Amino acid sequence: MRRGPSLSTVILAGSILSAGCRETRVTRAGPVQQRLVARTYAAGAETLRARVLDRFAGKPAALPVPFSRMTASELKPPRYDADWLVTYVDPGGFLAPYKRLVPADRAQDLLLEEPTGEP
Repeated sequence: MRRGPSLSTVILAGSILSAGCRETRVTRAGPVQQRLVARTYAAGAETLRARVLDRFAGKPAALPVPFSRMTASELKPPRYDADWLVTYVDPGGFLAPYKRLVPADRAQDLLLEEPTGEP
């Protein structure tokens, strides 16, 4: 005759399962997160854009991981329409300032993507 699990084993398993299913509270430590849409670089916009495309468009970059897996895309038709950003889910509102820019100010922008497909 085979015996089932003991009561203490069942209680232990139940405790572990209930503890594993609880929400974990996440708190931020450190300075307040800044939301920046623009930065200043020593190179002109056209030069910087050309360098980024040369490094990240179409071929793996000769950089350490994860940067070697990043890709850069020009935000131009037919791959991207003017309203391409509408489809992105942005629960934290991080892209809100960028979305408010007029299309002419975004005409030469590039989309940098990491290996997971997140911009």
